[in-house]
Amino acid sequence: MIGSFSAASNVTGICSDVKRVTRLLKKYGALSFWDYATAGPYLEINMNSSAERLDQNLLFRPKRGHRSTL
Repeated sequence: MIGSFSAASNVTGICSDVKRVTRLLKKYGALSFWDYATAGPYLEINMNSSAERLDQNLLFRPKRGHRSTL
């Protein structure tokens, strides 16, 4: 099972409770994937939680409008 979510909405500005949702998914053996494309510049991205290991995966892409030179 896989859960895939956006860490924050670029429309409403609402931020997801990443740790809470990840804990719930992990409890049921699911993987969690988080899209930080909108939230990346504004929220802390910490994959090294000393309190617990959450086993989450991040998806991040550069700012839209970036043109490749290839």
